[in-house]
Amino acid sequence: MTDFRLLGALDVTIDGVRVPVRAPKQRALLVTLLLRANDEVPMDELYWRLWDQRPPAAPAAALHVHVARLRAALGDRSGTAGREGRPRVRSLGGGYLLQTPPETVDLFRFRSAAQEALRARQSGDTTGELTHVRAALGEWRDDPPAGITIASLAVVPSLAAEAGPALLEERLRLLERRFELEGYPPSELVPRLRALVALHPTRERPWALLVAALRRAGDREAAMVAYDEATATLRTRLGLAPGPELTAEYRRITGDRWHARTDVPTPATHRTLRGDGWAAVIDALTSRHDGTALPLVCLAGPASEERTADLVALAGRLHEEFPDGQWYVRLTGPDGRPHDPGRLLARLLRLSGAAPDAIPAGGRQLVNAYRARLSDRRVLLLLDDARDAEQVRDLLPGTSRCAVVAVGDDVRPELVALHGARSIDPDGGVGTGPCRRRRQRRISFLTVAGQPAEPPPAEHRDHPPGQAPATPRSGRAAPARRR
Repeated sequence: MTDFRLLGALDVTIDGVRVPVRAPKQRALLVTLLLRANDEVPMDELYWRLWDQRPPAAPAAALHVHVARLRAALGDRSGTAGREGRPRVRSLGGGYLLQTPPETVDLFRFRSAAQEALRARQSGDTTGELTHVRAALGEWRDDPPAGITIASLAVVPSLAAEAGPALLEERLRLLERRFELEGYPPSELVPRLRALVALHPTRERPWALLVAALRRAGDREAAMVAYDEATATLRTRLGLAPGPELTAEYRRITGDRWHARTDVPTPATHRTLRGDGWAAVIDALTSRHDGTALPLVCLAGPASEERTADLVALAGRLHEEFPDGQWYVRLTGPDGRPHDPGRLLARLLRLSGAAPDAIPAGGRQLVNAYRARLSDRRVLLLLDDARDAEQVRDLLPGTSRCAVVAVGDDVRPELVALHGARSIDPDGGVGTGPCRRRRQRRISFLTVAGQPAEPPPAEHRDHPPGQAPATPRSGRAAPARRR
């Protein structure tokens, strides 16, 4: 019986006897040939794998010596045919090939079982899928920690960098699937998933499985804590919001339904938005070329019925772009005091249909619940009477699917400093300071996740279709916009 093992420490068994391959170059040669078993590996690639960028003066001769020694270790001293099924290292002129039945290599057995599992899944055979998933995972003898390569590949750094991550990803996907299919009792499943999360904290799927397992176990509080930990980890380490699967688990915990609503005041007069400035605002709010950047526009102008009417008209123009709701939020009370952001968040969650007992009391849990609620929705938020960045910060969704318009007397410098804004004056160029001119609106593009948005190219000015762009009164370039 012949058995080559790569999925862990390198191990070779021939005719039931373990064959030691101790020399580093011979191990590197064997690993390289095994990864491409029954396919020719060119000489140039073998030079690179064995010596990287520092080959010997006569690499062909040195390689021939290592091949001869590997043949001797494998019992193929001449490279000619021997006992049926015995491995052979063959020279094909342009390279070398390790000839052995595919089923003698654990990597090929692993991938064959994984393919059978996929076929069973596609045919709806859950029992057969689990059988093949178990068989595939059974080929692995090590459980390498995150960031650590497979032990057998460590002797060939270039292969460890190229092939290692893909192999570990294949294994992790099957392992995650096994946790779904296996039917472990919660007392066994939860510790296993916690161990997996500890090994791979930036991988979202194990977090989703853990949250689901805690929910099914009836431990709603622990499920919420796990969700909050996942959200904090993904945001801190990757700058990402929870994805659809994790968000769906959160919603299963809360048991809520979405209420799409248009919550804007009734204006005293009807307004029609015209001009390059408003066209640039609309374009900024609806452009989603960056999957992590939240469209956030800041407008400055004196508080008035006209300003409110403009916001209402903007919500009307963007109703189809944001079908899950247009939410108008006044950030300051009649007495001039800022509203508590926590109360505003709780109110928005209630209006969206969140179950009352699923709304946290406050703090980061409340912010996380709000952002999870919006993570796969398309909602336009109109934040009126913004006085400073603190009023706005917690109300910002964590997804580029939503958009925010913050309106105040001025574009506050704190927003520019904290979020890397670039201000675009409809009558002028790009700046970063606050707008103090009450009769003029100023547009700022800010990003919440990822890098600050770059100002749009000047050649992409906004003007009505079929018309030439208007000439600015100041004689400077017309306002730019993002594509």
